Amino acid sequence: MNIFRRVEQKYLITSEQYNALMEALGDKLVKDEYFYNDIYNLYLDAPDHRLIIQSIEKPMYKEKFRVRSYGLAENEDSKVYLEIKKKFDGTSHKRRISMTLGEFYKYMEKGNRPKNANPITLAELDYDFEKYNLQPSILINYERYSYYFRGNKDLRVTFDHNVKYRVKKPDLTNGDDMHHIIDKDMYIMEIKSLDSLPIKLSQLLAKLKIYPRGFSKPKNAYLKSLERAKQKERK
Repeated sequence: MNIFRRVEQKYLITSEQYNALMEALGDKLVKDEYFYNDIYNLYLDAPDHRLIIQSIEKPMYKEKFRVRSYGLAENEDSKVYLEIKKKFDGTSHKRRISMTLGEFYKYMEKGNRPKNANPITLAELDYDFEKYNLQPSILINYERYSYYFRGNKDLRVTFDHNVKYRVKKPDLTNGDDMHHIIDKDMYIMEIKSLDSLPIKLSQLLAKLKIYPRGFSKPKNAYLKSLERAKQKERK
């Protein structure tokens, strides 16, 4: 399925909160079919970083464009997913098309359309690539653990750990020279549902002092990169 609509809520939690939550939920969580993934996201932006700067201002409507690879792409024949993610008032809409890494670069650089792609999604991408002149901006990598709730596959939770980034020469074939966005002992938890959270789950989160917190990986990576650049200037 390459089109998604859902409510997503993020939480930044410590290792202690993660362990307490997992113990409390017990067998209520079921490992997803693709339980563990080493994810690389290549975020695309305008040359003036317009999209990430707009995101920092916390608008009601946000849009992101990225190329996702499960593990590093070995070469231009490796499979990747070109994704559009647009969020309005807490509800996310995501569309994506699969292609090879080589096809992505031909599409970005020359406008060569990949074969067998959803024509509606591709038309939207055509418009956005021309509007923003989208180019690779930030590479982000993390380990993701995915679960769904027993008896309700539409209620899902993921834990992202060891979250790193690189802004210099972002490339899906190279995972070297990356820096942490958050402390190594912290997780980004994301609960995804088609509706509001069950009351018992909300009560459990409150008991463990786990509260929603907007957290954008590319936004925080961008701010970290600016901070690192300033530190180098001071030396």
